[in-house]
Order: sequence, then C-alpha cells, then structure tokens
Amino acid sequence: MKHMKGLLVFLCFLTVGCVLGYLYYRGYQDLQGKLLPNTWVNGMNVSGMTAEEARAQYEAESRGWKLTVHEMDGAEETIPYKDFGFRLTMGTSFEKLIADQNYYKWPLANLKKTIIRTKQGFTFDKGKLKKCVHSLNAVSGEGIVDPVDAHIEKTDKGYVFKKEIDGNRLNEDKVQKLAQEAVSDRPSEINLVKSKCYKKARVRSDNKTLLSRFKKLDAVQNTVLTIYLENGAVETLDKSTFLNWMNWNDEGNKVLINAGAVMKYTNSLGDRYDTLRTVRNFTNHDGEVIQVGGNPVDSYGFLMDRDATAERIRTALENAETKNMECVWFDYGLTRDTENGDIGYTYIEVSLDEQHMWYYQDGELKIDTPVVTGLDTEERRTPTGVYAVLDKLRDHTMSGSYGTAFCRYTLAYNIDGICIHDASWRGSFGGDIWRYNGSHGCVNTPSDVMAQLYEMVDLNTPIVIY
Repeated sequence: MKHMKGLLVFLCFLTVGCVLGYLYYRGYQDLQGKLLPNTWVNGMNVSGMTAEEARAQYEAESRGWKLTVHEMDGAEETIPYKDFGFRLTMGTSFEKLIADQNYYKWPLANLKKTIIRTKQGFTFDKGKLKKCVHSLNAVSGEGIVDPVDAHIEKTDKGYVFKKEIDGNRLNEDKVQKLAQEAVSDRPSEINLVKSKCYKKARVRSDNKTLLSRFKKLDAVQNTVLTIYLENGAVETLDKSTFLNWMNWNDEGNKVLINAGAVMKYTNSLGDRYDTLRTVRNFTNHDGEVIQVGGNPVDSYGFLMDRDATAERIRTALENAETKNMECVWFDYGLTRDTENGDIGYTYIEVSLDEQHMWYYQDGELKIDTPVVTGLDTEERRTPTGVYAVLDKLRDHTMSGSYGTAFCRYTLAYNIDGICIHDASWRGSFGGDIWRYNGSHGCVNTPSDVMAQLYEMVDLNTPIVIY
C-alpha cells in the first residue's frame, strides 16, 4: 500500500514536471526569433515581436508626430512629420537585440521589465521640410505685413512723423533653420516669437537723427511770415504756399528752401504790388476817369527790390523765424488803396491839351494855373506819365541846347532833367503857346504860383501828366 502511494506521488510529480517542461519548451520554441516578454526598447513595448514587427511599430510611432509652430498673437500651426518623410533609425538593430537574448531565461522575463536603450537616429527629406515650412500661413499666407521703419512723411498738409510698424513678416531663413534643428525622435515645437524670427523695423521712433530732422522740418513748416508791403498791404506766407519749397540737406543737417521757388513767389508779389511804370486809373479835375502812366521813364510808384526781398524771405524760412517782415523797395509811393490807386488825393495834375496845372492836397484844390509845356514836336514834347517830385531846387540854373535858364523854384521829377519851374521870361501862359513857343519839355509855371507850389509840395508827391 505504501508502495502504491509513493508511486502515485511520483507519477504526479512526473506529470507536473512534464507539463511544466512542455510549457517551458513550448514557450522557448514560440519565442524563437522574437523579443522576450516585458521588453521595452527606447520607451516602446516590443514584447513578443519579431524584428520586422518591432521595426514597423517603431517607425509607425513617429508617423503621428507633429512639429508645432507657435506664432504671433497666440496663433499656432502644425507640420506632420510624415509630410517630410521622417523615419526613426536605431544604432543597434532589432535582429541584434533578438540574437543577444537568453531564451532559456524566458520565464523570468515575465517577472521583471527589461528596458533597453539604444542609440537612436532619424532621417527626413530636408527639401520637403523646407517646402512645408514655406507653406505655413505665417510664412507665405495672406495678410503678411512687412516692417516699416519710423520715417518722416510728406503729406498735402505738411511733414508728419510716422512711427515704425513691425508687422508680421518672418525671417524665413531663420524659421527654416529652427525647424531643421527642432526635428528629433519625438514630437517637437518651435516658438517663432521667443526665437525672434519676426522681422522688425530697423529705424525706431526713438532714433535721435530722425527726431532731430523732424524737429527742424516741423519748425520750418510751422513758420508764418506776415509780409508788409507798405501802406497797409499785407500778405501771409505759410506752409500752404511754401511746403513744396522745403528740402532736407543731409550734408548741412538743415532745411533748405528752394531759392527759385522763393524768387517765383517774390516776383508774383512784385507783379501784384509794383506800380512804377504801370498804367492805372486816375480821376482828373473834370471827374473823368482816365488811364495814366506806363511810361518807361515814370518815376512815381512802388518798385520792389525782388532779389533782396526773396533773400529775406528765404533766410527767415530756413531759420524758422515766425515774424513780421517788410519787403525791400527801390521806390515806393505814398499810398495804395484809394480811388486813384497809389496816386491818392495829394498830387499835381498837368493836362497837355488844356495847358493847365492843378495841385490837390488831400483832395482839396489848392492851385489852379495855366502853364506852358514842351513844344509840340517829337523832340520837345513834354512826356506823359506818372512822376514823383525827386528834388526841390532853389535859385537853380538849368542848361541845355537852349543855353541856360535861371529858375528860382524848381521841382525835378524826370531823370532826363525835365522839371516844373518858374519862367520869368514868359509874359503869358496857357492857350496854344506850347504849339509854337513851347518849352524844351519842362512845365513852365507863373513865378508867383510856382513860389506857392514850391512851399506846399513835399518830395515824392505824385505828378500826373497826360
């Protein structure tokens, strides 16, 4: 009986041993050419896989990876690794890992995780990655704004200071380099803002040179000149007129005013305000409005020194001198805006046809006298025009083709020596005397009248002869 019990126990152990042996052998056989259970390679579970299966899974793992690109204002784009042919590689092949395993110890593999670290690598198509980066909306999409330097802009209303605009244009070369460096054996990301990939304006609003230039331009463009043109005539010159005359001179670091433009402007002033040798309306003693003046030898009226005035204007603008200024005149009249223009209401009037002279003072007739003017010939006829009393002479001896003539009172008004003077040698005045016994161009006046006129008349008093 005891023998039978022992036999049964033996048979049980033998059966268990056979089963275990079979299971061990079966596991041993099944794992041939495969990785042992509980095996992890570079963080990936490859338990029980063949080298081909493990490699396929290893490579497939990266197909879902993406390169995340963080952009300005929180925008984000991704580039799938598969789009540029990314593949992971290993320094030690799965075949080598399998060959190096101890299959006899396979049951122990279930009890403890086997972690294997091998050198990793990767390959990808750089050309495809470059295209992927270029295709990013942030790189080549719509709405890209290039940086604009801070600058001074000339508008219809003047020079204005424009701050810089950084925009959102990327330095694509830098982005490409960053993407190439970021690609690895795991999903990656790049931050274009932190990596300073966005182009920025080079000239900033705090640029001292630019600020200094604008300060000078602004000072000049805000200059206002109030130009006085004698006897109440005023013109205002501001940037609405001279803006386009302004130019910046880099060498001199200053604003230049175009001299030609200033001269053109000054000429326009002269054309409007000069009256010397111009024809103007005049109300004669009969109340008739006639046209007088326009003679090249006229001596009364306003005549601007245009060169000196232009230089005065140009200098004031370049120095940003807001001020009142006067024009420079060669000649000037006594008044401007009257019924008689610049002749006003104090003047000497001579009518050749009537052989008569009148003197008005502030519109009131003071002298009314006949005279004798130049002989009615081409050489001796008294020239018409508007003249000024240029000089007052006492006890003056005149000389000419006629010889000499002594005059006690003389009012010189013509550069050719023609005057208004007394003529003591004449016994009568007026009528047709001038047609057969006229003067050599002067206005002969009775002595007693001439004495009065001489005392009343000031220099530059207008003389109107018609």
